[in-house]
Amino acid sequence: MAFQVVTAEPSDIPAIVPIHIAAFREDPIMGQLMPNAKDQDQYDYYANFYRKHFAEKHLTGSVFHKVIEVETGKLVGLAKWKYAYSLTPEQQAEKNKLDNKRHYPEGTNVALYEQFFGELDKLRKTNCDEYKDYCKFIRLGFAMLQLIISQSSTSSLSIPPTNAKA
Repeated sequence: MAFQVVTAEPSDIPAIVPIHIAAFREDPIMGQLMPNAKDQDQYDYYANFYRKHFAEKHLTGSVFHKVIEVETGKLVGLAKWKYAYSLTPEQQAEKNKLDNKRHYPEGTNVALYEQFFGELDKLRKTNCDEYKDYCKFIRLGFAMLQLIISQSSTSSLSIPPTNAKA
């Protein structure tokens, strides 16, 4: 099988969302964030999430790439990258008006979700200047997550030990 990396578009969202959900379905962290959310509710949440991120990419330095199977054209993977960027005063004003409130599906552990992504946002803001630095948007590994959670004494997130070797 041959694969190709190409630019992803909003029209790819119906294929992206099931891949996103499948990629994190068995993840011990993500499984605790939406433990009782129905499949359709999760699909709707992530479809809205991606629509918003595609619509705002000109304000965030984000670029989306997809991996397709060449023979069938089937989308089999996605990457979101954040590049250093600059905004005009008009774009900065537009970015400042963005609604960043999340609307979680029923069955979401909202407190844990906000704590988890809040800690990741703090790390990004501490270690990456979005206007100067080139940052790959990735999910941090278990070792980094253990560090984040250990710094927050109120966390109820349990993280299984890893077998990863440094």
